Amino acid sequence: MNQLNRGVTQVTSPEERVKLVYLNLIAGKRAKAAAAYVSALKYLAIGSQLLGGDSWQTRYETPFLVTFNIAECELLTVN
Repeated sequence: MNQLNRGVTQVTSPEERVKLVYLNLIAGKRAKAAAAYVSALKYLAIGSQLLGGDSWQTRYETPFLVTFNIAECELLTVN
């Protein structure tokens, strides 16, 4: 996952961006399940950055899940 995130600036296709958001969401959830909350926050933050401005209207579930998991990790890390 880290290799893909290092090349995030090279991702221009909207379809590839959506796939990368989902991959970061999965990685964030797995890290959160393993109690690696700081790592989870990093993955979820990258996923959040990749979401387009209209993602709340076009794909409501994805930005909701990313934001919800960020909030949980922030709570668990006492931020």
